[in-house]
Amino acid sequence: MSLRALPPGVLLGWALFMAWSAHDLRIGTPGHPGPGFFPFFIALALALVSLAVLAGELRDRAAPALSWHRGHVAAATLALLVFAPVMGLLGFVPTAALFLVALLRAMGTRWIASVLLAAAVAGATHLVFALWLQIQFPRGPLGF
Repeated sequence: MSLRALPPGVLLGWALFMAWSAHDLRIGTPGHPGPGFFPFFIALALALVSLAVLAGELRDRAAPALSWHRGHVAAATLALLVFAPVMGLLGFVPTAALFLVALLRAMGTRWIASVLLAAAVAGATHLVFALWLQIQFPRGPLGF
């Protein structure tokens, strides 16, 4: 089932309900997370995704559905195969950004949108996991 199978308003309502329910549990802090810590932030992420889907549907209701062709599948498979070896050379963050650009371009996303979204996701991943939670990722020549 894809996100497009449910109306984005239903996803948003579900995400807000999950966040509210998780908030009733003790959220805690990043250093001492409570039982509601991960459910709360996962619900917030789902709310952001549902808002993005809602914005996309409002922007272009008449857009054709995404269709994957053999070239798309081949590009995604190649990106997956290249990910691990390149991560050892460039580090996690730049490799993740390049991987996302490749996948987004394979799906037909415009260059500027692909690069901006990939940079935002890779940067957010670095901030949350490497800096905030202090999980070690492979570092490249740029230091991240």
